[in-house]
Amino acid sequence: MWKSAPYRSPLRKLGVKTQLLETELGHLSFEQYRELLVVMDKYTIVFKDRPSLATSVVQDINVGDPPPAKQSPYRVHPHKAPLIQKEIDAILLMGLNRPGATNTSRGHNRSSLLTPELRAAAKELKDNNDIVIRRADKSHIFVLLDKEDYLSKMSRILDDTKKFKKITINPTDGLKVKLNRLIRTNNALTGAPKLPLIEGDHKLGYIYGNVKTHESNQPLRPIISQIPAVTYKLAKCLHALISPFTPSSFSLKSTEEFLDIIKTSRPSGIIASMDVESPFTHVPINETVNLIFSRLYRSDEIHFPIPEDILRQLLQACTKEVPFYGPDKNMYVQIDGVAMGSPLGVLFANFYMGSIEETIFTQHHELKPSIYTRYVDDIFISADTEDSVSQIIEMFEENSSLNYTHKIEIERKLPFLDTVVHRGTDSFSTEVYVKPTNLGFR
Repeated sequence: MWKSAPYRSPLRKLGVKTQLLETELGHLSFEQYRELLVVMDKYTIVFKDRPSLATSVVQDINVGDPPPAKQSPYRVHPHKAPLIQKEIDAILLMGLNRPGATNTSRGHNRSSLLTPELRAAAKELKDNNDIVIRRADKSHIFVLLDKEDYLSKMSRILDDTKKFKKITINPTDGLKVKLNRLIRTNNALTGAPKLPLIEGDHKLGYIYGNVKTHESNQPLRPIISQIPAVTYKLAKCLHALISPFTPSSFSLKSTEEFLDIIKTSRPSGIIASMDVESPFTHVPINETVNLIFSRLYRSDEIHFPIPEDILRQLLQACTKEVPFYGPDKNMYVQIDGVAMGSPLGVLFANFYMGSIEETIFTQHHELKPSIYTRYVDDIFISADTEDSVSQIIEMFEENSSLNYTHKIEIERKLPFLDTVVHRGTDSFSTEVYVKPTNLGFR
């Protein structure tokens, strides 16, 4: 019996994976699929599996003749360097790019934005030992501070013995041994997620303060950078495992989500905002850990894979046993409250506040306003009266370790996050809000 030769697409020679085509185009009939392959064969210049230059549409963009932007060299892992070089060689071979002719390495090019006068002023500031330059809190500007005043404010923060403890011996090596022992015990269990062992050398973190320029006396928001710390990668891993279970009935993920709520809501009464005073340092560690465990291990719907006793010790170590340097060069640990700069900081703050909100509004339905939503420590409310807002604050403070401030709308307007909310008769409207402290951005 005569048999027709099977159709063999020349696309195979181009390296196109027909198996992938069959997977992605499985909804097509055989005839449709065959017709598509014929078209692809006819116009192989369009359906190449390698990129190429196209000249059908050309647009010239005049960018003038500015000097190239200078960037510091990016360090690449030794194992990745050959792969990256191979990709670069392929791009050059196909004519998609060409090597730059301008030497932009460090020291060979200078930004045209900085005049010699500005460079001299920057150097003078850098060399001035009587000032400290710090970023403003929640802003893009920098603040020049008297060094003695800055150190005095940081000292008052670290002198709080309920939150911080001075230590004389660096516990990093012992902490590493302890954590690796717990990690190995967990990793040996069936069904438990494999936590990464802590390897290499580690340094102490360090504390610094960003200036709250929008508040009187310009207090500092303490931030403990834990990136060099022995617990940092483990804390990131624990954050990823626990965060999906955070109480989120009233929490926002972005400004866009807030705008969606506003657009679909009708005004009633007044609008107000609540702000938690220093939420990170006032979140109680032990109570928050218990709230986390109540959700992870006391629920029939959740079966958390890490044993409770192991997770408790890991969280304890990653919050209350992490050493860091103060500006006075002494070593400290934070024994209560969580640190901005820790991967667990936002997680613990959200878990604690989310648990309080769900508990109070479940037990006291009459307190829940028509709109209540929170982005970390910033809360937006649409309530009947100002007394209603005061009652919510009173209930929250009675049932937590947090303190709250609040603002009421002025002329039916209220700033929240980076918007200004206008309360109309039948709907809300918004506009972009720039804080007065963001100089140069108005």
